[in-house]
Formats: sequence, structure tokens, C-alpha cells
Amino acid sequence: MTCFYSYQELLVAAHQPQTVEKDGEYAVWVWAQGGASARVSINDTWFKQTHDSKEWKLTWQEAGRIDLKAGQACRIQIQTGQILGGSEHGPRVGGLALTTDKGFDPNRNDEVSRVFNQSAEAVADQRLLETKGVHTPMTLRSYTDLATWEKRAAQIRQHILVCLGLWPLPQRKALKAKIFGRIVRDGYSVEKVFFESWPGF
Repeated sequence: MTCFYSYQELLVAAHQPQTVEKDGEYAVWVWAQGGASARVSINDTWFKQTHDSKEWKLTWQEAGRIDLKAGQACRIQIQTGQILGGSEHGPRVGGLALTTDKGFDPNRNDEVSRVFNQSAEAVADQRLLETKGVHTPMTLRSYTDLATWEKRAAQIRQHILVCLGLWPLPQRKALKAKIFGRIVRDGYSVEKVFFESWPGF
């Protein structure tokens, strides 16, 4: 049993009690920036401080463990050096997980559930805000300078890579190309070639 709380849900949880669906000992994991000096409390039980490193990168750290009952009201509070404040990189605390799973690996979870695991912000998907169809007018954007276009081009490039499942880009491997079956004709030649477009494929 694992419960996840985003940054926005933690703001709500500070005032609105939450519940779990299963009795058990829950590990409390915090996803925060280095230097956040985060402290979590559940029902006024405070856990050890996490994320004292000065590196701003978002990481998961276990704060402690607590026994909870199914349906029991849980008031979750998180304090940081700025009381759930932010920094130039976004919210200092990105989320929290409560789990009874002894083998729970929050980093592995992020690999399969988050595209941008160094941002605590929700993914901004315009499709959630505006429904488009065949009759929706389309106005092409105009770019007044090179810097504006290059910024947009980088966003488009990243979007394409994400859609192709290539974000982040996999490590480059040797192609192991094989060239064979050369046939020489009058003024040209034909060769067959195959290569590993993916390791082992």
C-alpha cells in the first residue's frame, strides 16, 4: 500500500485530514530539494529532518516510520526553512509518499511515472485546458528575434523526444554495422547493410 501526495496535495493535507486504506507500519518518504531542511509530522509526531545537503537537486529521503490504522484521520504537516516555500527551482518540497511496501524504491517509481523528475511542478499540458477539433482556428506564431525562436525550438525538440520515449536520450552505443553483398554495375554499385539501431536489435 503506497500513497503519494504532490506539493499541491500537501498544502491541502495540512488543513484537511487524510486517511490510509490499510493498517500497518508506514515508511515516510520526502521528495525535496537539497537545503530544504524538511521536517514532516503526522498527527503531531515529528520525524527526523531531511535534505540538509546544499545541492538543490530534488531527491527522495526516508524521514521515519509510523503505525497507522485504516480510516484513521491523519494530519500531515511539512516545514522547511521557508515553511513549504519555494526557490528559483520551484517548490522546495515536491511530494511525500507513505508506504507499507518494504521494497519500495521511490527513485524507481519516478523512472516510470515522471518524465521530468527534477521538477516538482505539475506538467503543463494545454490539452487539459482547451479542447481542439477540426473547426478550431489555428494562428501560426510569429517570432521577432532569434533568441525567442531558439527557446521555442528547444521546447519542440524536447516535446518530440518525450513523445518518442527518448527522453532522456539513451546512451549512444556502437552501431556494429555489417556491409555485405556488394554488386558492381556500370557506373554504380549496390551493397546490403544492417546495423544495431538499439542494443541487441
